[in-house]
Amino acid sequence: MLAWLLSEDPTFHPLYNMPRCLYNTYPPPDHPYLHATSAFSATLQLYVRSAQLDTADVRHRRLGDTALCCRLGCAAIETAHHLFVQCPAFAEIRASHLQGLVLATSDLSVAEPPHVGEALCAIARHLFSDDADIWPQLRSLYYLGALPSIALLCRLRNVAVSDQVLVRVAHLWHTHSIRLAAHIWAELKRGLRRQSFSASSTTALQVYLPEHLSYLL
Repeated sequence: MLAWLLSEDPTFHPLYNMPRCLYNTYPPPDHPYLHATSAFSATLQLYVRSAQLDTADVRHRRLGDTALCCRLGCAAIETAHHLFVQCPAFAEIRASHLQGLVLATSDLSVAEPPHVGEALCAIARHLFSDDADIWPQLRSLYYLGALPSIALLCRLRNVAVSDQVLVRVAHLWHTHSIRLAAHIWAELKRGLRRQSFSASSTTALQVYLPEHLSYLL
């Protein structure tokens, strides 16, 4: 009913609006934002949540200094969702973090009945991908630090989980999610910097080297 009412609202844009009531309502953990020695994950969250992350679509829309297509060669528009969820260039990174997330979830729920751990791990396996059975708006928004309603997903699977365990799971998943987003963004910036350096070095050799020194090439 709520989803239908929102879809009928002419001011509602599903790609940009995220009704918080449809997602996990437990507050995020303090450590990544207040106590971590490195603030890169928290800083990235500030930029991506405020739509200030300089993806190709944002730069094209605001500055007009780049094309819309993915700068890593994909035949897709480079949005934050594409980079963090879909871009094949980061598939290996996502798979690695997902493996760590499932393992950490299994370790966290080891004291719970086996069916509880199995249900939580089954949900965790789809956290970093678009899955209509997990995400209320059909799109993974893990890179925003958002999580699907873990309590609701457990109830739908007829699994009873205490609030204490749900909070611990939410904190664990949130931390893994923002670290994955930070890892992907850092790799993107490193790759673009290497491309820029390589292109500028080649251009310098071809254009600016004086003719009488060309024998040095």
